[in-house]
Amino acid sequence: MKLVTKEQTNDFYNDILKHGFVGLGIGTVVGFGLLYAARKRPVYRTYGGFAKAFTVLAPASIGMVFSAEQRSFAYDREAYKFGDLHPDEIARQKEIQALPTSQRILYYVSQNKYKMIVGAWAASVGGSLWLINRDKIMTQPQKVVQARMYAQALTVVLLLGTLGLTMYEEKHPVQIKSYDYQKDAWKRMLEDEEARLNAAKN
Repeated sequence: MKLVTKEQTNDFYNDILKHGFVGLGIGTVVGFGLLYAARKRPVYRTYGGFAKAFTVLAPASIGMVFSAEQRSFAYDREAYKFGDLHPDEIARQKEIQALPTSQRILYYVSQNKYKMIVGAWAASVGGSLWLINRDKIMTQPQKVVQARMYAQALTVVLLLGTLGLTMYEEKHPVQIKSYDYQKDAWKRMLEDEEARLNAAKN
């Protein structure tokens, strides 16, 4: 059995890093665009350093993570014929599409709940900053403290929602009969690599 080589690991790392920086650049441009657009609004004068930094850093961070993750999936598909193009995964996706709407929604929420939590958290922080910055009476330190309290409360709500969703999934699991290729993907990749090497020797 042959493990992934150091060269393959370096190629993967460099590819993901490159696309992560591309996403970071695009997100940064979007963030500065939002900040520039906000300058034309009266509320911009109430923005503190934290609010301005968040306006730029939030899109930049999201862009970097999203771009790197999408490239990771694409790399797996191209290098190992892994992911959505695999016959087992195609059959699985067809079965998922045939589910009732409620179960299909539950399945996709379950598969992407952590992305949704991060996105909802970022939106809640941005929303709380925007709402508090409209207050012309509070000082900037007071606004920062108030925004942090809102963000903490919303984080607790999101965590409780995640816990509730997990408990609901355990009681009402979505039944998918098709083989989950991605679950044991690393085993399949090793088996495929071993078969390729044996074929090359013969």
